[in-house]
Amino acid sequence: MMFYKWNKIVLWGVILTALVLIGCTDPVSEEDNSVLIDNRVLVYESTEAPPMDDPENTIWYDVTTGNIDLGDDEDYADFFGSKTLLVKMMKTADRLYARFEWVDNDRDRTPNYLYHTFVIDTVGEVDTIDTWAAQPSFIVTSTSGVADTSMMDQDRVAIIWDKGNNLGEQADCASMCHATPNILTGQKMYTTGTDSLGTVAAGTVDVWQWLSGTSDPILKARDEYWDANGHTNDAEVIPLRTYNFDDITNLPIYMHRDTFDFSDDILFASDTVPFDTSLGWPNGQIIPGHVLYENASGSVADIDAFAIHALSSSYGRWMVLMSRPLTTSDPSDIDFSTITSGDSIQVTVMIAENSDRLHSGSKPFYVVFP
Repeated sequence: MMFYKWNKIVLWGVILTALVLIGCTDPVSEEDNSVLIDNRVLVYESTEAPPMDDPENTIWYDVTTGNIDLGDDEDYADFFGSKTLLVKMMKTADRLYARFEWVDNDRDRTPNYLYHTFVIDTVGEVDTIDTWAAQPSFIVTSTSGVADTSMMDQDRVAIIWDKGNNLGEQADCASMCHATPNILTGQKMYTTGTDSLGTVAAGTVDVWQWLSGTSDPILKARDEYWDANGHTNDAEVIPLRTYNFDDITNLPIYMHRDTFDFSDDILFASDTVPFDTSLGWPNGQIIPGHVLYENASGSVADIDAFAIHALSSSYGRWMVLMSRPLTTSDPSDIDFSTITSGDSIQVTVMIAENSDRLHSGSKPFYVVFP
C-alpha cells in the first residue's frame, strides 16, 4: 500500500476572510474582480465540469487565483526575469482541473535539437539532396549557406506534485533541476531526496507537463514522473510523439503526404507517408522532427489540455487548461480521490519560454483541497 504525506491546513476561515479584504485584481486575466492569494492554490469544488475548450469560461470567475512567484530568488532558475504564474484549480466528482496563465509575448512551438530536420544542399543545386541533418537552432539558406541562428523551440508549463515518498526534498524545483547531469542518464531533472542520515531515497514526483509544440496540438499534456534517474513518461500504449529522424541513415523517417507543399511546424501521424528520397527535395526544406499521435493512449495521455495564446496592445499571454481523472491505473500517479477536505499537497511549478531546458521555477507551495 502506498501512503502519501499530506499537510493539514486548518485556517480556512482566516484565509478566506483575508481574501475578501484584499480584493485584488488579477494582473493578467480579463476576469473582473478576481480574488488572489499569494503562493498557494485553493481548489474549488464544483458539481459542474468546466468546458475543456474554453479556459476563459465564466465558471472560472468565482475560483480564487493563486498568485505564484517565479524566478524571484537566486536559488531558483530565473532565465526570463521575475514572472508571475496565475493558477486556478477546480475539482469535480471525477476530475481535477488546473488552469495556468502567464505573460508571454511570443507563441513559440518549434521544438529544438533533433526535433526538426533540414535539407542542406552544399553544392548549390536546389533540386538535389546532399545532406539531411538535424540542427539545434538554425536553418541553412538555399542561396548563401549562411545560418539563421534564431532559436527555435517551444513554450512549456509544468506542475510537479509531491507524492510523499521523496523524503526532505518533496517537490522542489531548485533541488530537482540540476546544473550537473545524472551520471547514468545524462538528464538534468531528477530527484535527490535524502533522509536524516543523508541517504538518497528512491523517491518519485508526479509531473504534468504541457508543451506548446509536442503536446498542445493533440490536446494533451504529458503525464510523467521523475525519480533519482531522471524523468520518464508514464506508461505508453500509443505515444504522444515519436522522433522523425533515423540516426543511421541521417534521413527523416516520415514526410507529409503533401510533400513540398507542406510547411507547417506540426506533423500528425495520420498525415504521414514514408519519406521518399527520390522526389528532388528543394534546399532548405523543413520536415518536422516529431510525429504527433492524435490517438495517443496509455497513462502518458491521461491529461487532457487546451491552450489559448492571446495578444493585446500591451502584452501577450498563455492560458493553459489541464485536467486529469482523480484516480488512474498508473502507480506513478497521485490518487486525488483519497485526499480529505482541508488536506494539501506540496507542489512546485515552472514555465519555459522558447526553451528545452532554460526555465523559471517557483518555490514550493501548497495546493489545498476542499
